[in-house]
Amino acid sequence: MQEKEKQNFLSSDLVTFPSRAAERIFLEALNIEDNKKQKTEIVYNGIDIRKVKNNKHISRDLLLFRKKYSLKKTDVLIGIVGSINKSKGQRELILAMPIIIKSIPSVKLLIVGDDNSKNHYYCSEIKTLCNNMSLNNYIIFTGFQKNMMPIYSLLHLLVSLSQNESFGRVLMVWVVIARMLSLRSIFPCFLRED
Repeated sequence: MQEKEKQNFLSSDLVTFPSRAAERIFLEALNIEDNKKQKTEIVYNGIDIRKVKNNKHISRDLLLFRKKYSLKKTDVLIGIVGSINKSKGQRELILAMPIIIKSIPSVKLLIVGDDNSKNHYYCSEIKTLCNNMSLNNYIIFTGFQKNMMPIYSLLHLLVSLSQNESFGRVLMVWVVIARMLSLRSIFPCFLRED
């Protein structure tokens, strides 16, 4: 198998890797000399825009998602996407919701992702917070979603409050999808701690 992979590499015009580390591991595993590195290119956090362009079911998926979560066309949708844990900032966004609701009464917050903590304590904690703050009509926990296209397509604003994200790939995917489908005007937004 290794010899076949090496031949495939040597016969290729260009091979892309998501990082220098991945490139190094691959080249070392196949005993490929450094002088062959001109065949490689690093594409950090690449996004396959063909998946967006070729999505034939986007209209159907949008309707199904809206129906599943009882979303109206007049709802203003804010999303936070990623694993549900303390470092991702879901709690902070929930705490900000009363202020947002005062300005935008038709707002809904979609919290997309799974809780990977032991016993799912963090998700339970923030669901209890939503309940105690009487926000259940404004916040929807979708859990893990395999098909993110309808979510990205519907969101008016995607929020990233992650404390340890080196590159906000989720934000980049949303920007690409929103622009390609001409759904939203994209502009940068920065939040202050106060």
